[in-house]
Amino acid sequence: MNSKRYFSNIIDFIDIEEINALFEIEPPFNIYSKKSHCILSKEYANTQGSRKGYNLHIYKDGEEIPGSPFNSYREGGKAIGLASVSSICNYINTGKVFKDGYTFFSSPTFARS
Repeated sequence: MNSKRYFSNIIDFIDIEEINALFEIEPPFNIYSKKSHCILSKEYANTQGSRKGYNLHIYKDGEEIPGSPFNSYREGGKAIGLASVSSICNYINTGKVFKDGYTFFSSPTFARS
């Protein structure tokens, strides 16, 4: 047994059915396209809204604030005086109330539920 590792056999940690299930998952992009991982991941991020802008709906006490929806978290954060958008990332679509009664949603349909 190697004393520098937490375990010496992967089967002690995860069973073969779980490993096979991981290999059965459909990749989010065509891995046989001969494109690099970097290019594939950028293309995938763009299809998910990255670099094109995310819609950010900001509500204060249940009412959408003026200027909402915003095209990015940064724009929305500036509108309510935030220096960092990490709070928006942590609170978006959770329904949890941020300081001063703000809630953040990626679409208006989340706000109604």
